[in-house]
Amino acid sequence: MSKISVLGIGPGSRDFLLNITRRKVDEADVLLGSSRALELFEDLEKEKFEITGELEEIKPYIEKNYREKKVVVLVSGDPGLYSLLHFLRRKFPPKDLEVVPGISSMQLAFARIKSTWQDAAITSLHGK
Repeated sequence: MSKISVLGIGPGSRDFLLNITRRKVDEADVLLGSSRALELFEDLEKEKFEITGELEEIKPYIEKNYREKKVVVLVSGDPGLYSLLHFLRRKFPPKDLEVVPGISSMQLAFARIKSTWQDAAITSLHGK
């Protein structure tokens, strides 16, 4: 049985995609993600499913596909920080998930101001 690969795509620029993310996408049969995430890979001939906001729609689609195909879920930033991974962990057993980190917007923001962020308080304003 294949795993559901949850890949962090960083801030949405090809420049910040990790090599492992590129490789996993190349190996995938199915890509799920926001329109912006899917645009990063528009040149690839893959089955694609756009996530529009109704998260419950993706569960049956993933269930139907991941046992037979290599399914990749693309998330902006890092999967461990305010992402779709939280939803997927409630819907699928952890043994069926593979998580590949990405560069978070927090990492990028602090790098741009040339500062550390170990004492930063982190919250999300996404969708607010």
